[in-house]
Amino acid sequence: MYRSPLLITGIAGLLTLSMAVSPTLGSDEPKAEQSDNGDTLTVQLRDPIATMEKEHAITQKIVGVAANEAKAIQAGQAVDTDRLKTLHDFFLNFADQCHHQKEERYLFPLLKKHGVAEDAIEAAVDHHKRGRELLQTLDELLDQDEFTDAERKKIVETLQNYVGLMQGHI
Repeated sequence: MYRSPLLITGIAGLLTLSMAVSPTLGSDEPKAEQSDNGDTLTVQLRDPIATMEKEHAITQKIVGVAANEAKAIQAGQAVDTDRLKTLHDFFLNFADQCHHQKEERYLFPLLKKHGVAEDAIEAAVDHHKRGRELLQTLDELLDQDEFTDAERKKIVETLQNYVGLMQGHI
């Protein structure tokens, strides 16, 4: 499976989110540490909530691109499989495997621990699951070069459903 470079950024975010109780977080000031061999390493610590908010902003922009693509196909333009596969790749690797996994593994348990209602957390997890289903459908639809009218309609419907889901979720 292709691993987007964006996933590397997500791993750094996971590390900072898992250290959320550290008093050094919340500052973008570099922190110098000494390695075992005596070299000085500079580590940039970031506020995990700010990181999540930036990821939401990035995802919202790409959701807008997906909405425009659905409108273009609906208006009769050709299905641009390369563009749709790029959108699919972003949503699968960045939005789901990077961002949503951080929410599910780190943020949601922390929220639950601090009294956030379980039904709100379950609703967010259900959104993630529904998004994965829609991405799977899109992936299956894009596994060809020519599209019937029914397949074009299904692509538009899938994109619109994913866009609506993500807009409601973010």
